[in-house]
Amino acid sequence: MESFSVWHWLIVFLALTPIILIIFYIMSFRRTAAAVNAAGGSAPVNSAWLLLIPVFGMIWFFVLLIQLRRAMKNSAVGEPDNQWWVFGMLAGSLSVIGVIFSAFSADLLNILLLLVQFIFAVLHWIKVVQLRKHFQPRL
Repeated sequence: MESFSVWHWLIVFLALTPIILIIFYIMSFRRTAAAVNAAGGSAPVNSAWLLLIPVFGMIWFFVLLIQLRRAMKNSAVGEPDNQWWVFGMLAGSLSVIGVIFSAFSADLLNILLLLVQFIFAVLHWIKVVQLRKHFQPRL
C-alpha cells in the first residue's frame, strides 16, 4: 500500500475542515445557550449536536435559531439586538438555496452562493459569541 501524496492529504484536509468548523460552532452555540439558560431562559443546549446530520441539520439550524431567540426573550436579560438572528437566517437560507441550485447545475453561481453563505455564517458565529458575553454574569 502506497502512502498518501500531498494531493491526497489536501483532499482529506478540505473534507475535514467543514466538519471541524461545524463542531466548533456547535460547541460555541451550546455555551451561548447555557449562558442564556443561566439568565433564566430555556434555550436548547444538547440538541445542537443534531446539526451534524447532513440534510436534517439544515432544517434543524432554523429550529435552533427560533428556540434560542424565544429563550432570550423569556430570560431576565432580554435579547440585546437581532443581528445574530439576521445573519443566521441569511446563512441558513443561502445554504438551502445553494443545495437547491446545486441539484440543477454546478456553475459560478453555486460558488458565489457558497462564498456569501460562508461570510454570513462567520458573521453569525461572531454575533453568537457576543451574545454569550452579553448573557454571562458580570463579576
